[in-house]
Amino acid sequence: MSTIDELIQQLDKASGETLHRAIRELSNRGAAARGATDPLCKLVRYHEDRVARGHALLAVGLIDPSSLDGASVLDDCADVEQSARRFARSLDAESARTFVVRFIMTPIGMLDADNNADPTASRAVWSEQIARQFPCVIPSMVEALTMEHALGDWLAEVLGRVGRVHPEVASLLLPLLDHESEAIRNEAIYVYALTDRMPVDALPRLLGALRDNDGECDKLENALVHMADSVVPKLVCEPKGALSHGRRPAT
Repeated sequence: MSTIDELIQQLDKASGETLHRAIRELSNRGAAARGATDPLCKLVRYHEDRVARGHALLAVGLIDPSSLDGASVLDDCADVEQSARRFARSLDAESARTFVVRFIMTPIGMLDADNNADPTASRAVWSEQIARQFPCVIPSMVEALTMEHALGDWLAEVLGRVGRVHPEVASLLLPLLDHESEAIRNEAIYVYALTDRMPVDALPRLLGALRDNDGECDKLENALVHMADSVVPKLVCEPKGALSHGRRPAT
């Protein structure tokens, strides 16, 4: 078995599968391989091998999560969305999950990347771009709706936008519509509406939730407005016969 020092040397000298294997071995050493953090971060920033960069990101997260910011991959650029898309392309599925969970669960102010005018919004942009390219992170994001997380209302809005591209968001939300917690049920209804995939026959559930909250839940009100703005006009424009029983909606 190679020593940690030998593996670190391979980060500079090796390539291809030999390099990938060295990075994975360092990942497996955990905190004992903390001396590899700086060379791994350097690899993330400058190496041309996309797979190696992805493995290196994951390795840094496993060895010393607090050093992830040192890879300079979380810093805001002039165009945060463009920066996030570029970063997402450097990931693999496993490292994508690692980063999205970190973005969601780490309190605001704990990442160097939070030193900007709107840290919550920038984290949301990064999470959305990763989720668009790696739908495997969506279950973790939906699960986060049931727990305290750092993104607050942004998580719901991110999931709503991602759900317009990836239908699995809507399917994963369905069990939450019957969650024992009213707050989680309302959050799920809100996200479901934002995906533009909520069927019209689900409106009674939304209206019932609003009634249970005496019409004073901002998210449910916004969900209803969104449905009115995005879904109802489409129904009105449907040709006769396309709607259920061939009837046009009442005016």
